Amino acid sequence: ASQPASQPASQPVSRPATGVTASSSSTHSSGGPAHPPDATIPDGVENDPVAADREDVGEALEAAISEGTTTAAPHIQPLWTHACDLTLDKAVTCMAWNKTNVDILAAGYGHLDHRSIGGSGVVCCWSFKNTVYPERHYTLDSGVCSVDFSQKFPGLLAVGCYDGTVAVFDVKSTTKDPIVTSRDLEPSMKHSDAVWQVKFVTQADVGASTSDEILASAGMDGVVRKWALSHKGLQSSQLIRLKQTTPTRTAVSKENHTPFITAYDACMALDFHGSDTQLYVVGTESGAVHQCSCTYNEQTLRDYTGHTGAVNAVRCSPNAHEVFLTCSADWTLQVWTTETEEAVKTLQCGTHAAVVDCAWSPNIPTVFGAVSDSHVYLWDLATDALDPIVTHQHAPPVDEEEEPAREPTPPPITKPITSIRELRLAQQRQQEAAEVNKEKPPPNYTCITFAPTDAVVAWGDDCGSVHVGMLMDVHVDGTEAASDTDARAEALRAALRPDS
Repeated sequence: ASQPASQPASQPVSRPATGVTASSSSTHSSGGPAHPPDATIPDGVENDPVAADREDVGEALEAAISEGTTTAAPHIQPLWTHACDLTLDKAVTCMAWNKTNVDILAAGYGHLDHRSIGGSGVVCCWSFKNTVYPERHYTLDSGVCSVDFSQKFPGLLAVGCYDGTVAVFDVKSTTKDPIVTSRDLEPSMKHSDAVWQVKFVTQADVGASTSDEILASAGMDGVVRKWALSHKGLQSSQLIRLKQTTPTRTAVSKENHTPFITAYDACMALDFHGSDTQLYVVGTESGAVHQCSCTYNEQTLRDYTGHTGAVNAVRCSPNAHEVFLTCSADWTLQVWTTETEEAVKTLQCGTHAAVVDCAWSPNIPTVFGAVSDSHVYLWDLATDALDPIVTHQHAPPVDEEEEPAREPTPPPITKPITSIRELRLAQQRQQEAAEVNKEKPPPNYTCITFAPTDAVVAWGDDCGSVHVGMLMDVHVDGTEAASDTDARAEALRAALRPDS
């Protein structure tokens, strides 16, 4: 509905994965982009009922799975890939599902050089009904670090950028500009460095029976901020500024104490407690994890130590609210409970590389995933408490009818070499030809998220592609029913007990 019948002048790049084609994933036969689901339709534009949209998406998923191969072992069945010319030469840095219409996935794009704010960023709102071009896309002056949809107003999308800007877009509108932004605020009222996390959360008013939704953000400047949207724009207040205390040299004095240097610790990740949204957990660049309260900004409530590298993600369990998951540059994932300052479980991926992102499955309480290097890993604590049950590696589709490409051979030197200069030029031409024909290494995966309702997982890479797959043959013990929240929580707690 938001796009004209003809595609833009710059044609999208279609890169569907094995088992599905771009044409089979679209439910419309008119040639133009599919109508975006209900949450992203501009006011006054006619759209199909949500129920019909869900049926269409379900048929597309079933068709994709039926064309693929199935095995008895747990695995990820690739469905399709979201990519277009807007995302080329950029990395997928973050993703978020729309909380009302779960067929919409927002993806943020930037560059992996986090210490440089140069280069523009892009946000694309992808739909399951149109895999080759986003329903909405926005260009920003700086790379995108984080995105999140509002629960109260499903059309609002918050974006955090490398340069410290926080912006909010209305995806129901066709305008490309944010409705509010922190760019023009006073320096003391906004972030001064990369905003690694933005999060919409509903909080009950202290001492009242009402509740309201706020936007929280965590920045590289060590500050966690609370944002309010009003007719005047964005208004912020500081929730906490994390301090890192590092001992220096030992100096003996009358008090016999060690001097300390106080510095600010960069906030890398943020998530809120599921049952008490006044509490939140922050991961830092130093490897420390802190539990904090929105009602007390002087110091942290509890400190969790265990990581020796930067904490790249913090994810509170959607089922057992006292359980949270962290991943780090020290090559490990750790499972924690808010009552214990030491990790309950420490897990490692098969690659000796940083674990850049992790996520819980909202449907199977004991399952979570992570990405490291060019691999996607899935764990099921009810099946194996240490090793991943799925290790998925990038495998580009191969046309069975075509003969596999042979190793490229540099062009031979056909004419006699009469000077050192001609010899060097010929060697340079050979080297350039070899570099051009050299097979590119597999992309590194950068982020992961699970769909809120279906057994669908999405992960992004450093080449600008969002891959979508289905969890197949993963252990299910009956606690995945949405109505049985107590059983889901107990299943995760049982898997974390020492005797399990």
